[in-house]
Amino acid sequence: MRKEYKNEILKNPWVVGIGTAILSVFLLKIFDIIASTTILLSLWNIIKRSFNFLLNFFLQQYESPLWFLLLLFVTGILALLGLLYILSMFEKQNNTSKTPPFSNYISDNFEGILYKWTYYINNNKYTITNLTPYCPKDNCIIYQDACPICKASYYNIKEDSELEILIQHRIENKMYVQT
Repeated sequence: MRKEYKNEILKNPWVVGIGTAILSVFLLKIFDIIASTTILLSLWNIIKRSFNFLLNFFLQQYESPLWFLLLLFVTGILALLGLLYILSMFEKQNNTSKTPPFSNYISDNFEGILYKWTYYINNNKYTITNLTPYCPKDNCIIYQDACPICKASYYNIKEDSELEILIQHRIENKMYVQT
């Protein structure tokens, strides 16, 4: 056998699990012999008693009317449906709480100039990105302080850092309109 193949076999989780169980039984038997105890026999008796108890429980015969069995079945179905309904309510709460209310706030007008942006999400932290000035007349991106369509000039375009502060202020004070 190749050495790599042996390593693959020894790293297989099934081989490790079964091998560990067999090794632990052997070590426990050796401990029983050396220490003159009966740990392995006691464990085996506990396992046998547990198995016999379960077997006897499930083999017992009960006499019950058919209406009781139907009632038990319907109650089980209703309990399952109730549990599914409760779980769906929790799922809805989790879905609605994942997106903050300001996530649709992606444009605003500052000093007569329309600005649009997106959010970058990293570890549930929202960062404003892609701040872009738009002409408020024709909704075109302003290029070199002027609108390419209507040729209107805009010299009061704000820096990104100042805009981020203004947007953050409106979000924190809930002074924004969602678009």
